[in-house]
This record gives sequence, C-alpha cells and structure tokens, in this order.
Amino acid sequence: MNKRLEHSYLDIVTIFIVAFTIIAGGAIFLIQDAINIGRDKYRLMSALERIDYYNEKVDDKYIDRYLRIKLPVGVNEENLTITDNYVEKLLSITIPNADEDFIFRNPIVGSSNNISDIAVESNDGKLHIELFLDGVYEHEMFIEDNNLYVDFIDPHDLYDKIIVVDAGHGANVPGTVENGVIEAEVNLAISLYLKSLLDESGIKAYYTRIENVNPSFENRVGLANDLNADMFISIHNNAAKGNNPYYTGTQVMYNENDDTGLSRRLADICLDNVTESLENVKRECIPGSSIYIIRKSQIPVALIEVGFLTNKEEAKRLSEEDYQKKAAEGIYNSIIQMYEEGLK
Repeated sequence: MNKRLEHSYLDIVTIFIVAFTIIAGGAIFLIQDAINIGRDKYRLMSALERIDYYNEKVDDKYIDRYLRIKLPVGVNEENLTITDNYVEKLLSITIPNADEDFIFRNPIVGSSNNISDIAVESNDGKLHIELFLDGVYEHEMFIEDNNLYVDFIDPHDLYDKIIVVDAGHGANVPGTVENGVIEAEVNLAISLYLKSLLDESGIKAYYTRIENVNPSFENRVGLANDLNADMFISIHNNAAKGNNPYYTGTQVMYNENDDTGLSRRLADICLDNVTESLENVKRECIPGSSIYIIRKSQIPVALIEVGFLTNKEEAKRLSEEDYQKKAAEGIYNSIIQMYEEGLK
C-alpha cells in the first residue's frame, strides 16, 4: 500500500470514528433527553394522576382492586416495615434496597380507591411510601412476582363490634400533675391494661394513642366518628378546683345532646362498674358538651375521670399497677354490659 492510499485509508477511518462518536453521542443525548422529559412529566403529575396514567400501560389482573407497588428482587414481606396510623388515616410502608429512582422506573399502579394522596421519600437505602386514606380502613396485602398488592377494607366488613378508646393528654400535654403523679401516664397505663383485656375479647378496639404522643382533639374524636364506632370512651383523671385535697372518687361526663340517650346510659354504666371495681367514692355523671371531644362525638361517648390526683392518697393508688388494672377491669365490664343491654 503506497503512502497516499495509506493516508486516505486512515482519513476514512478517522472520519468514520468521528462520525460514529457524534451519532452515538447524539443518540445517548436523545435517550437522556427522553428520560429527562419523562421525569419532568412525572414530577408535574400528582400521585393519583401518575397511577391513572400508568394504569393504561399495564396489564395486570389485580389492579382493578389492588394498589400495586414494585419490590426490589429478594425483598419479601419479612423485609417490609408496615405501620397503620388509624388516627392520621395513614398507612406507611418502608421498603429496603430502594429509592425514589426505583419508584420512578417502577411506578405505583392499580386501584387508588380510598387513597387521597401518596408521599414518597428515600434515605439510608430505604424507600418510604405513605398512603393517605380518605377514611379508617384495615388493609389486606400479598406479594406475587416481586409486586406488593394492597387493598383497603371497611372495618365493619370484618368486625361486628367496634369501639374507640382514648387515653387523654400525652407528650407535651401532661394533664394534671399533682403529688408526683402525671395524669397522661396514668391514663395511658389504664388504657393499655384495658387493651390487654379487649385483645382477648371479640370486640375490635381502636386507640387514639398507645404511646406517649398527643393527638389533636379533632383526630381523637375524628377516629370515633370516621369509624362510626359503637362507643367512644375517653380515660382521664381529675383535679379539684383550687387543688382541694379532700375531693376523691370517680365521675363520668356524657353528651347531654345525644338524643338517643345512649351517651348518658354509657356514662351511668361506667360510673357503676368503675367504682365497684375500685371500691372508691361514686360521685356523679355530669353533662360534658362543653368538652370538645364530647360535643363533637357522633356516637355514644363517656369521659371517665377515674380519680383525683389532687388527693394525695388517691394519687398514690392511681400510680400503682394493681389499681390501674382494677380501673381497666371496671371500664371493660362497662363495655361488656353496654353490649349486653343491646347496644349492638
């Protein structure tokens, strides 16, 4: 090969390489541009709009009923963290080995019935999905082909008897603090002992709190109303006016505007059973519609003031485990009696 031909050959090869590089680079640019356009469109859509958009591109026999969330390979139900927050009407799902890019490449699809919004964020190698619901629901889940399927069920389709238990105060709102006793802690302790009893019964109980938090008044009574529960019981402890140390005993507040009379009947039953269980002073049932959660309750409601923390002896008893358990037993007996009298 002479030098002129050799140079021509090299020139052609160089031109080809340059042209290929330009074309390939352009193709990569176009692909990246398409991805960016897709991301921009994705970000502009609401979570529910994304579901509707991608549903048209998916063939899945389950998505008419279930919400579908893709899982990374190797992730199963044991690896997921699933939390129901009935008070906030929120279901939280944490998926390991995933991030927001994973959910972009594997969009959530399926039925958005009962879902008002979806929030997604990731950190520490985990994807956090929050499903905001339009009511209080139980959920059903199963995994198939690396897909998590979620359905929401009206509790009344699962349970014949439903109540709501509210432990008053919590977190930065301690309630009455007297004689070294914090009301919020006593309220919660009684509620948890009551939970242990209800867990063994055929009654489904929902709780406004089972830890040291302070739900809003709206969310407390809202849980009872959203569930259309059979009864709403709020557990508190009392303080006498002027911190009078001589007041003692149990009193119960009710909604005097309840035309059915069931709120007053529930209060009477609670007063009888709690004082019998505690063997303490039986005070009275009093109208309580000045209290927000009583006034706004659409179901029979009783707010039980178990005892007076301003009374030194009673405060001491209320801080003791056995006494708290007796209070819980009295409330439990009240719930049973209310059902036996034909509430349900």
